[in-house]
Amino acid sequence: MIKIGDWVTTCYSGYWQVVDIKPKYADETRNNEYAKYNKGDLIGTWVLMKKAFTPKMKFRLECNNCDGAWCEPVKPEIQAQIDQYFAEHPKDYEKFCNLTFTPRASVSSSWIKMTDEEAERFAKTIQILPEMFTKEEAMKIFEENGLKHCFGKPPANYIFYTWHTPWELTEDFDPIFRNPELKKCDN
Repeated sequence: MIKIGDWVTTCYSGYWQVVDIKPKYADETRNNEYAKYNKGDLIGTWVLMKKAFTPKMKFRLECNNCDGAWCEPVKPEIQAQIDQYFAEHPKDYEKFCNLTFTPRASVSSSWIKMTDEEAERFAKTIQILPEMFTKEEAMKIFEENGLKHCFGKPPANYIFYTWHTPWELTEDFDPIFRNPELKKCDN
């Protein structure tokens, strides 16, 4: 059982210290050969981590998060190397301790096909989106501005990007998005 303060290896290279653990809830219902769960089911944990070392024990600071299933405690000999390094390099230890965890946001993208006039309206519409919003809230605003029909599949001439932190969900387990951005693309 991984806990806050543990040193772990994960799907990312290097050695990481766990700084927080968040519940991982399903934000959609799935029923296929790979996963069966309902929206809102507790399906694991999100582990928030700070990296201090590469696989070759080079000091390198970084923040990331991953599914808790990917985390394994470091071997005792690695833990001893970490402890020894920090005992011999107190300034690096201080840098590591002072590193503020910054979550790595996930990106969501949607294909958009629209005219130049619609693109101007779309750009104005994303400026009126709230700072944080759900997909449903955004789509309601796009519909009110006559732009919902622009979302679809390729070919498209724009991509609409939003960012979210995987453990930030509404009470209905909908992802909370922020930082909307429209980019022209060539197809």
